[in-house]
Amino acid sequence: MEMVCPNCNELNAKSFSCANCGERMTDLGRAQEVYQDDYTANMPINDAYDYCIHVFKCSTCGYNEKFQIKKINA
Repeated sequence: MEMVCPNCNELNAKSFSCANCGERMTDLGRAQEVYQDDYTANMPINDAYDYCIHVFKCSTCGYNEKFQIKKINA
């Protein structure tokens, strides 16, 4: 079985509350795509076997944080 990120594949996506104000945070995508240029989506995925790092941002206060999303069997 292949391990896939539930957030990247829109399967049982994880969400988080802001550590600063408590509001629900928005998933901006994989850290590799958020912090690099527009062509990153065409590059091979560079993550761990069992987790994927996503950046979440609070739309209320602007706080952002990286979270490890545990991959699931697909």
